[in-house]
Amino acid sequence: MEAKIKDVLKVEGKKALVTLCENPFRPAGGGQPGDTGTLEGTNLLAVVNDCTEEDAGPVLHLAVKRGEVRPGDVVTVKVDYGRHATLSRMHTGEHILSRALERQVSGLKVYKVSIDSKESSIYLRYDGELTWEMLFSAEDEANSIIASDIPVKIYSLSPQEAQSLPNLKANWERIESEKIRIVQIGDYDLIACSGSHVSSTAQVGGVIVTAFRGSPPEWEVKFSLERAHLLDDYGRVMRKLLRKVGCKPEDLEPIYDRLREEKESLQKLLGKVRSYISFPFSEEQVDGYELLSAEAPGLTVEVATPALKKLTEERKKAVVVLLIQVGEEREAYFVLTAGNDVAVDLRKIVKDRKELEAKGGGSASWVSGVTACLSVARWREALSELLRSS
Repeated sequence: MEAKIKDVLKVEGKKALVTLCENPFRPAGGGQPGDTGTLEGTNLLAVVNDCTEEDAGPVLHLAVKRGEVRPGDVVTVKVDYGRHATLSRMHTGEHILSRALERQVSGLKVYKVSIDSKESSIYLRYDGELTWEMLFSAEDEANSIIASDIPVKIYSLSPQEAQSLPNLKANWERIESEKIRIVQIGDYDLIACSGSHVSSTAQVGGVIVTAFRGSPPEWEVKFSLERAHLLDDYGRVMRKLLRKVGCKPEDLEPIYDRLREEKESLQKLLGKVRSYISFPFSEEQVDGYELLSAEAPGLTVEVATPALKKLTEERKKAVVVLLIQVGEEREAYFVLTAGNDVAVDLRKIVKDRKELEAKGGGSASWVSGVTACLSVARWREALSELLRSS
């Protein structure tokens, strides 16, 4: 379709905000992003990245690719209706899944959603622990409703009429318009919403919960529409994992829980022994300072840190360099640290000594990062020069 540019509200480089005399783009609303597409004319080619409802009406957010935006110019408007249709399916699926969650879990309340064409989020409050069993149950109910091919009706009412509807879910504090848009899914769900929707639940296709996170009372549940595709992908990953572990599907979760407990136990044990770790340092005196250097292949900075801190607390005039190479990597982790009586800024080593090929940061007395220089002798030389020049 063709439309005329009504107003150019703002131009900033290649970005612009405009309004059209006749706007086919749906503004963002109800947690759903605005429509996208293009505007093209003799003097203009622009990508529409969003559409928002402002005081001036629906405003298009443009990225100008060619030409310039001018009021009164006639342009060809193309809306990405494929994306719009996906968002409509996703938003209707969200209504159904949100309602299923509230029905399945007593005390759970959905308060916000974020709709996307790939994966969407439902934000909810629940004082208990959310579990996969709860989510699977809600997912089953939602897909049963979707398969029932229930009509989705959309109509507008005045606030007074809307408030008389039993079981209507609405954020009344956010509603300021004279008309409230109502989305009704049979007898299953009734909600005030400004987003786009399909005309029947069957058009959603199906929903699948992909992830959840949070802690009481704030939770986020993620879901997608690509149920068959994701189940196939997850099934293949599961089959590979079961082959490696060598167990039945029902045994996989208990095995994982046991391994996690063992890991936590080992981490606690490691935490107790870290401070007892010592390194085979080479030592030399440089202008009254103690210069210590060592390599610790196979360790991690996290493991080495307590021992290094303890060392510099006890030897206040010590300067230490530790190189930690992992496997056959051509890079190593490095740690530079100094005692309280060392008046040098170790960060200069990383900044000024380019031959060390080091990247990292920290404080004047503690610097860590990665280096391509695996020669402890070259690090000692650089530190010796730094100490002598201080």
